[in-house]
Amino acid sequence: MQCTDFEKQVIADVEALSPEQQRHALGCKSCQDFLKAYGLALAPPAPSAELDAAVRRQVAGVLRWQRQRRRLKRFGQAVLGVAAALVISMVVWRLMAPTQTPSPAHTADYWLLECALTDAALDDLEMDLGLQAALNGDFRVTAVEAITPVLDDVYRDLSNQLLMLEFDLYDSL
Repeated sequence: MQCTDFEKQVIADVEALSPEQQRHALGCKSCQDFLKAYGLALAPPAPSAELDAAVRRQVAGVLRWQRQRRRLKRFGQAVLGVAAALVISMVVWRLMAPTQTPSPAHTADYWLLECALTDAALDDLEMDLGLQAALNGDFRVTAVEAITPVLDDVYRDLSNQLLMLEFDLYDSL
């Protein structure tokens, strides 16, 4: 069909386009412009059934995936909530548990950790023992003279306890 024949037929019968005219208008740019100039428009082609089915399948797949993702998200939130509640309850339980008082045997084993671990503390211990020996004994005896027999025993006990503490610490590692 020629463009001039198409234009004449459209002008003569404006209400409906024949299938032949529609095919020509779809393939010819100048005839499409002519229809636009007269305020006519081609009817949009109807979508095919295959296209409709493909779109429905894609939409159904996306909706299914979104539903599954929401379920997984809720499940994950529930698991995290239970884990958080468990951790908080354990912390509260540990804080609420009564503190155990150490047994006398336990404190006797580790008395050195609480009192004389530094050189300054050991020096203070020597001074205290020397002054105590001087005060309990004869005032004419000096602290240095009185401290000698006492210090030998104290140093022996202290070295034994340090050795025991060293073995205990080594075993705990």
